[in-house]
Formats: sequence, structure tokens, C-alpha cells
Amino acid sequence: MHNSTLALFEKILGTTTTSLAWKKARLIHCVFTAPELADAPQTYSWELDGTPWTIHNHANVFARSGLDIGARFFLQHLPSDLEGEIADLGCGNGVIGLQALAQNPNASVMFTDESHMAVLPAG
Repeated sequence: MHNSTLALFEKILGTTTTSLAWKKARLIHCVFTAPELADAPQTYSWELDGTPWTIHNHANVFARSGLDIGARFFLQHLPSDLEGEIADLGCGNGVIGLQALAQNPNASVMFTDESHMAVLPAG
């Protein structure tokens, strides 16, 4: 177990120790002391280049602090002037769907994702 992992446990839970390893396993003992979490960011915010949008993500969300390479690719290759309905499946923070809507003002966009952590900031 890495020291950084133990430090994170201590920061979130309180005093943390580990047992000796046995057959590649060990116990982690924590004494919950309700440490102050005010300094820990609950959301990450960043400006989306080329737009007036500020994107907000929770800590558990994929690519929480910026665009991943796949989203960057999609944003550069989205079609324009479409009508009808566009579905952003697995929308995450909604960046691709937002850009699709901006480029297709006569369309409607449906955002869907199984991760409540991803869509919560969009609420």
C-alpha cells in the first residue's frame, strides 16, 4: 500500500494504520475522527476553450479536470445544421451535447448517462 493512499485515508477518515501483510493482504484500521474536509474540493471547474462555458465535475467523474482526447476529437468533428433529435449517450458532463446544440440550434439534444455523479453538476 502506498504512503499516499494511507495519507488520503487519514485526511478523509482519521488516524489510519495497517496490519502486517499476510498472503499479499493486509487490514487497514481507521479511527474515524471527522477531520475537516473544507479544503478538499468537491467539484472541479474549468473553462471550455472557445466557448463561454464553465464546466463543473465531481471528483469521481472521468476526465474531471479537463477534456480527454476523445471528447476533444468529437468537438472538432461534430456536424452542423442538423434538425430533429440528437442523443448524447453517456454524456458525462455534457460537453459534447452542449457543443452539438450550439452548432445545431434547430435540433433538440437529449443528455443521458448512468453516472449520477457525472450529470449532477448539470442539474
